[in-house]
Amino acid sequence: MKDTILNSLVLSITDDETDHFAQVSDIALSLLTNEYLPQLNIPFVSTVVSAYKIGTTIFERHHIKNLCLFIERINKRIVNESEREEYINKLNSKSESERDKELELVILITSKYINEEKPQMLADLYIAYINQNISWDEFASYSEVLDRFLPGDIETLFAGNQTCVSDQTVSDSLLRLVAIGLFVAQSKDTDSESQIGVLQIPANSEKDYVLTGFGQKLISCIKPE
Repeated sequence: MKDTILNSLVLSITDDETDHFAQVSDIALSLLTNEYLPQLNIPFVSTVVSAYKIGTTIFERHHIKNLCLFIERINKRIVNESEREEYINKLNSKSESERDKELELVILITSKYINEEKPQMLADLYIAYINQNISWDEFASYSEVLDRFLPGDIETLFAGNQTCVSDQTVSDSLLRLVAIGLFVAQSKDTDSESQIGVLQIPANSEKDYVLTGFGQKLISCIKPE
C-alpha cells in the first residue's frame, strides 16, 4: 500500500485507539516540558509530519497534537468494526488524489486551531461529510466557522434560540454567531390602535435570535462530550 495521506488515514482508523489516546497525552506533556516529541505511532500523523516536514517548534508540536486529537475523535465516534469498515469503504469511494487534496485542508485548518475542542469537532464534521450529511463546500465553510469561535461561542450555539433579548443585554457571543450566519436576529413587533385598524410598529429594544438552517446543520454534525 502506497504511503499516501488517505492510506495513512485508513490505517489510523483500524489501529488500536488506546494507542492514540496515549499518544495525545505524550504530546501534551512534551508541549509543556519542551522535550522532543515521542515516536509517532499513528500512521496519519507520522505521514503528515514526514510529507510536510513538520518539526519540533512549539507551534508545530501543537499542530501535531491537533492531528492526534482529530484521529482520536474519529476512532471514538466509530464504535464498532461494522461502522469502521463502512467508513473505510466510503473513504475509498473517491480516488486517492481527490481524498488527499481534501485531507490537505484538514491538515491546514488544524494548524490554525488553538482550542483542543476544535480539531475534535472538525473530525465530527469530516465524518458527516464522508457520510454525505454535508457537502464538501459545507465542510470547508464549517471548518472556517470553527476557527472563528471564541470561548463561550460553542455553548451559545448549543443553547439554541433566544427570545426577548434586549439590545442592552445581548451577548457578544450571540452577535458573533449572527455575523457568521449561525443565528438571525428578528425584531419583535408591537400592536398600536389607529383609526384604520391595528398597525404593527417595529420595536428595536428586544429581538429574538433564531438558529438559521446553517446553524442547525452544524449542531447536527458536531457532538459535545
